[in-house]
Amino acid sequence: MASLSPDHVIFLQSLPKAELHAHLNGSIPIKIILELAQQYPSASTSAERTEVTDTIENFRSGVAFNEI
Repeated sequence: MASLSPDHVIFLQSLPKAELHAHLNGSIPIKIILELAQQYPSASTSAERTEVTDTIENFRSGVAFNEI
């Protein structure tokens, strides 16, 4: 970012952002997600670990998008 002009930074900040996680659903095998979760354990509380586990189970059973 240091090489960008202030106008470039403002332009980039003004661009709409995509929900990247929604675009990745189904494109990464669950096995890889589990391997990454084991390599980079960032969930520090039991509630966070439960949320990660629940999310992986949702991937396994198929995620239905009701709103984006």
